[in-house]
Amino acid sequence: MASEAPEDVCILDVEASLEHFSQSKALHADTMLVVVEPYFRSLETGRRMVGLGKQLAPERLVLVANKVRDERELKAVEQLAASEGIAVAGAVPYDERLLDAERADSALLDFDPHAPAVTAIEELARELLATDGDSDGGVMPGRGALVRGAAELGRDG
Repeated sequence: MASEAPEDVCILDVEASLEHFSQSKALHADTMLVVVEPYFRSLETGRRMVGLGKQLAPERLVLVANKVRDERELKAVEQLAASEGIAVAGAVPYDERLLDAERADSALLDFDPHAPAVTAIEELARELLATDGDSDGGVMPGRGALVRGAAELGRDG
């Protein structure tokens, strides 16, 4: 995906820890994605990360909901976003295919390029590259993939 962008794209995936912020690894980022799962500890860590992100003041600071099984879980992430005054840029559904890929010692993208999680991540990446900071990220590009993904996985929430 990054090769389609006319400018350089660098993705820094760091552990959910405050250490990376204290070491200023994110100082020059124009976009900061805080990835959270719809569970209490993850949401609380996400709240702290958003607070630190606001201090760094990137052009765009958004949440990404990860491993979402249903609308109720998505709403938990949306509530965090609303309380922090930021948008949810996308949602990645919980995807059993990821476990299958792991057991096969393969990346999900190679194992099943059409898996619901892959589709949602591709859609999120397209949206982020297309807006390049011009929107608040609140379009929820992953929401359609979340709903389709839950149906395909036979989950009814």
